[in-house]
Amino acid sequence: MRSIGEMAQDSGLSVSALRFYDGAGVLAPAWVDAVSGYRWYGPEQLEEAQLLARLRRAGMPLADIRLVLAGWSSADTDLVRKLLQAHLCCLQLWVRCPH
Repeated sequence: MRSIGEMAQDSGLSVSALRFYDGAGVLAPAWVDAVSGYRWYGPEQLEEAQLLARLRRAGMPLADIRLVLAGWSSADTDLVRKLLQAHLCCLQLWVRCPH
């Protein structure tokens, strides 16, 4: 398990961003200490956190990122591919995405 600080360092997301994404239902920690509220992340979550950081830097809307991560963990490659292609199209055309 990674502490929230370790996950922040390894993923490129800040501690406050990880807290925000937990609250937004995008990347929930694997375990939260009931007494302290401290968040812990499983080793399998690092790849998702790194992907989340890259997609945010690319300007993908949070609602779409939530779907990408859900598809990523369930291996729904069609959904992930469609969402990424749609965002890439928006970036290439320099138009505002209809979200």
